[in-house]
Amino acid sequence: MTTSVRYVITEGTFRRYDPDDVTAEKAELIAADMWKLPHGDEPYTLRMSMFAISEFMNRFADSDAEADARWKAAKREAVDLGREQWLDYDMRGDELIGLTRVFREHIPGNVDKRWYIENTATDLSDIRETEGLDPDSRQAWWEKGNWLNQRFVDVGMPGKELTAEGLLDILMLALMDSSVVQERTPSAPRSQAFAPGGWLYSKELDVQEVTIRCPGFYRTSGERGEATGRTVKMHRRRGHIRTYHRGLPNQFTGYIDPVWINAIAGVEPPPVVYTVRASA
Repeated sequence: MTTSVRYVITEGTFRRYDPDDVTAEKAELIAADMWKLPHGDEPYTLRMSMFAISEFMNRFADSDAEADARWKAAKREAVDLGREQWLDYDMRGDELIGLTRVFREHIPGNVDKRWYIENTATDLSDIRETEGLDPDSRQAWWEKGNWLNQRFVDVGMPGKELTAEGLLDILMLALMDSSVVQERTPSAPRSQAFAPGGWLYSKELDVQEVTIRCPGFYRTSGERGEATGRTVKMHRRRGHIRTYHRGLPNQFTGYIDPVWINAIAGVEPPPVVYTVRASA
């Protein structure tokens, strides 16, 4: 399916959010009725790299060194071949309504794009046989620069509900952080073939990309001396609920935004971003 918005969360993003802090902060926000899911009743998509799934699942279970090594090797091979693999979790509120896998491959040269759209261009037979992909669900489209995308329904991914919940929790906290920067990328010019009504047009091409930069600044040393002589690495102080005028008629609660501790003003954050793109 194609949804109205797709949030792409990279390894660099979820590494910045400690699982215990995420759990505690989410519980406080729910208790204070401040945990508001995105998009109301409209569906949306959470996307992560297929090669990040092993590291992400380590947040919830004991690490499997052998599995981690296999995924790292697979990622290196894919980079060398100019290929990407993505997992798209289609959501409505906090409910997982579908899971698809997207294969993205750079195919240089003057190729027959129509043939690639109408046929299976990449040999995925082994993956279909062993990992539960549904070949009848194939959808393909081209992106500028000779990138071919193929999407298949994935019915065999273990722990998909847990992964979707974990990705959503991180996204929610990031979007509530007032120091997150959202950079919207304007649509690039298209040839007539890729324009609406053209034979290579896809709704995927109407995606608006938004890059969300993690808050705070970056310290190369990671430490700074304080008056007490104690050194503390740069870290995120999580947001929390605060009660004002407790016990008085005008008592109310508010959310204290998270902040980054021991950051250097004026120093740019590292090139660790996660991307938000409309559609899936």
